[in-house]
Amino acid sequence: MTAAVADPDLAALRRHFRQQRLGLSGEQRAAAASAVVERLEALLASLAGPIGSYMATGSEIDPAPWMRRARARGAELWLPVVQTAGAALVFRPWSDDPDHWQRNTHGIAEPRLGPSLPAAALSALVIPLLAFDVHGTRLGAGGGYYDRSLADCPGPRPLRVGLAFDCQRAEQLPRRPWDAPLDHIVTETESLTCPRS
Repeated sequence: MTAAVADPDLAALRRHFRQQRLGLSGEQRAAAASAVVERLEALLASLAGPIGSYMATGSEIDPAPWMRRARARGAELWLPVVQTAGAALVFRPWSDDPDHWQRNTHGIAEPRLGPSLPAAALSALVIPLLAFDVHGTRLGAGGGYYDRSLADCPGPRPLRVGLAFDCQRAEQLPRRPWDAPLDHIVTETESLTCPRS
């Protein structure tokens, strides 16, 4: 399903695509998430080096099943940490130890212990989103954390992978100069490769 997007009002776009995502039933969400995990594993299984991911909130696709699977095969997984508003994210190692976690100012669980890496040190970064288009444009929640974190990564690393439900696809989203494009978008029905431009 592709939604036509003519309104450049980003707040309205965020509301629209959040509603699209919330409109999925629990069964649809679970089936889609399972398919996304399979596609994501196929895309990243042979990748070496540290991989960044995220802790899902609300109705986002939860990458935790993929993270457990990736760690079982020996992948090194890192999660974002919000240092301060307006700053780039840093990434710390993922752990199952409950003492390893804290809630950030947005209520999202993040690692509180361990060494930190910048996004540029990651081989891949799995990113949540509200909407995407085939050009690799990503509409996030509006904090700009991922865009700031990727601003100093003009080369091929990290590989940028967005996770989404098909209903989050837009024909074309407005792209601002600071928006960090995605290399791949993984949904329940496809894995899109996007030219980084």
